[in-house]
Amino acid sequence: MAALTREPSARRRVDGRSHCELIRAIEQARGALLWVALRSLGNAEDAEDAVGRTALAAWRRREELDPKCAQAWLFGALRHSIGAELRSRERVRSRVERMGREPASASAETSCIAAYVELRAAVRALPEAERVLIWLTYWEGLPSTEVARALGCSPEAVRTRLARCRKRLRAEIEYRSAPEDVRGRRAPR
Repeated sequence: MAALTREPSARRRVDGRSHCELIRAIEQARGALLWVALRSLGNAEDAEDAVGRTALAAWRRREELDPKCAQAWLFGALRHSIGAELRSRERVRSRVERMGREPASASAETSCIAAYVELRAAVRALPEAERVLIWLTYWEGLPSTEVARALGCSPEAVRTRLARCRKRLRAEIEYRSAPEDVRGRRAPR
């Protein structure tokens, strides 16, 4: 696609007028981009997010992007954004299946998504070192040897920290799922 120039020497000087042309191109294409995203993703919020990520990508590459070819580039970038969202959904479904809780219906899928959101909130409540450990192990799927290499410790230390971290995470989830009147009586950890 000729919309981007990858070689630094071939980059052209972009002035304020070119930025305005790019903004205009994004605004003109927004409706069509949103329609394509909504049709592909089936969810208005996800479609808005995909279009927003596409516009942000265009703005970040504004120095390289030719405003005359911007609409074609935007649709290509949107295709990549939609693909990333669909892959993300598939990873979530795969994780749910690995947990042995395959969603059987729309309400079951909704409850699984709610549990996933609750889990992420509980992970965010953990100290940063523990969040990184959880992220590398479960979200990235790295074995303890690679996590140990990334964190600069032994695989045994990773497994020990992970056991403690899971215990804290369970306590945090229990705390968050407890009724409001019970929550005030006990500490989250």
